[in-house]
Amino acid sequence: MKNQAYLTAIVVTTAFVTGCKPVKVLDIKEVKPNETAWAIPLDGSAQDGQVKFNSVGFLDQKKVAMKRIMIDKVERSVGRFWFDIEWIPAVRVITVDRSLVTREWTDNDKTGSSAKRDGIPVNTRDNIALTIGLTVTASIEEDEASTYLYYHGEKPLSEVTDVNIRSFAVAELNRQVSAMTLTEFQQRQTEIYTKLFADTASYYKTKGVTIQYLGNAEGWHFAHKEIQDSINRSFTAQQDNRTAEMEQQAQKTRNQTMVLNQETANQVKILAAQAEADSARKLMEVKEAAEFQNRLQVALLAAQAQMKMATTWDGKMPSNILPSNSPLLLQLGR
Repeated sequence: MKNQAYLTAIVVTTAFVTGCKPVKVLDIKEVKPNETAWAIPLDGSAQDGQVKFNSVGFLDQKKVAMKRIMIDKVERSVGRFWFDIEWIPAVRVITVDRSLVTREWTDNDKTGSSAKRDGIPVNTRDNIALTIGLTVTASIEEDEASTYLYYHGEKPLSEVTDVNIRSFAVAELNRQVSAMTLTEFQQRQTEIYTKLFADTASYYKTKGVTIQYLGNAEGWHFAHKEIQDSINRSFTAQQDNRTAEMEQQAQKTRNQTMVLNQETANQVKILAAQAEADSARKLMEVKEAAEFQNRLQVALLAAQAQMKMATTWDGKMPSNILPSNSPLLLQLGR
């Protein structure tokens, strides 16, 4: 009975110990379409891990194409007994967001990416302090994601843009502008920003970042407000003078136009009067010709009547003459 009691105790203890061992549950990692993922072994002996990990090629090999990753686990002892364990991940899943990032570095808290004064400070060769606004758009290409992870780790692209790319832009702008006078800077705006974009894009391409665009935003202004205010007043005065000159020229043009219009109107009146006179003269000539023709016709008829009378009259007076009021005469009137 004593042996049976020992056996029962062992069975119960074994069952209890076995039932208390933690269950191995795999973790799940979802990878978004705009992300690239890597499954990095955490065991230092795997593939001579620590040697190969420090390379872009190793990261390319560990890139995961799946969008749902099952993370395997291994046992780790946490106590004296064999059942005192915990399950820890065998690999580490790292993701990088490749989405486009756009930043505007200006002194305007309403248009800039932040409320801070992020304009780029520069100084010209003649020691004029300026502030330049910049805008940039960057992304990570799928084929260059491992390069990005190698150089920047898990730092988001927005942070790399605001810190690293901005610092590069500050250095390059100061290098260019410091070699120019203020006048040269004003005349070479396109050249400055074109070169800045080309140099930044070329450098960060080797670091896994693609610069889509980099250029000026909101122009530039003098760092010292009093200088800018003075220039603004001078510019306003120049514009007022130019406006006054333009108004004088416009008034002169309007006066000349009025004179030309009056001359044209007078010319039209003269031409109309001449046309009317010509018409009246022609009408008079036609009227006189008609009257002369009528007189000729009357004279012709009179001559024909005299000729007929001369040929038909026998020289005798009428034998019967009716009084003027005779009823035998027809009252025909005029």
